[in-house]
Amino acid sequence: MWSQRLTDRAAFELGRSATRLPSVVFWHCQGVSADEIGRRLSPFGTSWDANRALDAAARLIAQSLNSGDLQPAA
Repeated sequence: MWSQRLTDRAAFELGRSATRLPSVVFWHCQGVSADEIGRRLSPFGTSWDANRALDAAARLIAQSLNSGDLQPAA
């Protein structure tokens, strides 16, 4: 639900990482390092790429939680 809040501009700025945000959050929750997440996002990815994606995901999740629009998943 939260990933649908990603604007076109933010998706453009994130590049290929935009479609991988749920995976990035999952990997982070599993304890995968930012360096490894960056490498999973692209062959030349770094921790900067991972942290940028995590920041974007955190903003989207916070917006969803603060809006009260979340409904229980069926």
